[in-house]
Amino acid sequence: MHNYPPDYYEGDFYNEPSEFDEKMEELKSYLMDSVRKDIKSDLEYYKNSAEKKEKELLELKLKIKSLELENTKLHRANDVAEIILPRITKENVESLISDLFEKTFHEDTHDCPLHWSLYVNYYKDREQILKILNYAGVEVPYDSSVILPHEWDKVTLDKFFERMGSHVNCNGSNYKGNLRFWTYRHAQNPFNYTSYSEIPWQFVLRNPLLNSKEYALKMAKEMSSGSGFNNGYKFSKIDEYQELSGEVIKILVENTSIDKKNMKGDVGQFLIRHVEYVKSDEILEIILSILGNMWRSYKEAARLPEKYQIKYAKSLSRVEDKIEFLKVATLSQEIKAKIFCESV
Repeated sequence: MHNYPPDYYEGDFYNEPSEFDEKMEELKSYLMDSVRKDIKSDLEYYKNSAEKKEKELLELKLKIKSLELENTKLHRANDVAEIILPRITKENVESLISDLFEKTFHEDTHDCPLHWSLYVNYYKDREQILKILNYAGVEVPYDSSVILPHEWDKVTLDKFFERMGSHVNCNGSNYKGNLRFWTYRHAQNPFNYTSYSEIPWQFVLRNPLLNSKEYALKMAKEMSSGSGFNNGYKFSKIDEYQELSGEVIKILVENTSIDKKNMKGDVGQFLIRHVEYVKSDEILEIILSILGNMWRSYKEAARLPEKYQIKYAKSLSRVEDKIEFLKVATLSQEIKAKIFCESV
């Protein structure tokens, strides 16, 4: 019988792993994991890179296609331009512009030069209009820097208020038909005049700066009776040219003073249109008197305070008129019934 070493067994030879062997196995495992991670990372990178390149290639193809289409359109446009442009003349340029652009304004430009008429009525597109006019051979002695009063800044608008007495329009054309008197020369230098400014009020009243507390107080002062010789009453048309805030209307109404003889004018009509803001009993009595002499002024009277609605209803002599008014009045049913019973 042989004497074998204690670590030798039949069928196998076994060496217990040493600490070195264990460290080597850990190192192998670490290296394998590291390699796997690097390979996975590289694969993801190349995959993403390939997808990115594929996307860029697709975008490039689409861009090329778009450029080809644009190039085709450009060729077609050039072909059309070669046909149309030589046919644009002074005689047909107005018709051409009306077909291509939408009007900004619809001003009566009778007796105005063609260029000024088109410049004003197509104001929003004035730069393009000037280019077309120049191409057609229409001489235009100004550029697109010429602005209308609705675009005035605060400095210019304040100067307008300072010279209120001179803002008269020829033949009383305050709000229309005045551009033959107020030309591009006036627009270039609106305060260079000898007697009257001729500034068209329809554009001044469109200026958005007026829709503010500051200018509401200024306008109310100019609209009030006894403010001297001026043209401030023309501000009473402002609500026909722009939508004012409730606060601005309230300020205008509450700060406008007017006597009975002027109530039938434009300022009085402004107060009637906004009678719900009127607090002065004196003015309300005047308005009541005016409404009483107007035909079927039921809707206007229905905006009066309750006390004045009752007075108006009682002033109507015909029962039929009372019934029509009570249909739109804001009075309680009890008050309406009482007024009706008293009339029959």
